[in-house]
Amino acid sequence: MNRLNRFFVFLLVASIFCLISNDIQAQDRGFKKENLFFGGDLGLNFNNNGAYVLIAPVMGYRFLESRSLSLAIGPSFEYFKSGTLSTNSFGGRTFARYDILRNLFLHAEYEGLSIKQSGISDRVWIDRLPLGGGYRQSLGGRANLNFMVLYDVLYDSGSPYNNNSFDGFIVRGGVTMGL
Repeated sequence: MNRLNRFFVFLLVASIFCLISNDIQAQDRGFKKENLFFGGDLGLNFNNNGAYVLIAPVMGYRFLESRSLSLAIGPSFEYFKSGTLSTNSFGGRTFARYDILRNLFLHAEYEGLSIKQSGISDRVWIDRLPLGGGYRQSLGGRANLNFMVLYDVLYDSGSPYNNNSFDGFIVRGGVTMGL
């Protein structure tokens, strides 16, 4: 993705957050510690031919009186090796999640990753914009298990980052814990 496209994606995400923050300021009445949450994704897979490691923690805050809007941010690191091919990436992501029903939510995310693939000397910058929805199941207390199906609207079939998606579709799960 060239710099102009990256700028427009950033502008779109920033505009959405500005619109949301205006609504939040009108409805939310100050910081509440109980609205903070932590979680993220952790993936591990080892076999005779390779390995896969994903570490992507997030920290977020639930807004609105109903706590139906969540915004979060966090870093990510990923390592993939299969035979002689290896890829490592690092970057960050931010997401917005809106509850449409008690356990169902909409999810929009922006992720920027710097990727290094074996056999290629330069790192490549990849932008992702996964959109979709998910299901949340309470694990008791303030812990939840999340399952999502997303589609990366910036998907590029020539990208070196295709080991994590199926033609742009991303299936993801994770756990969140509230304070």
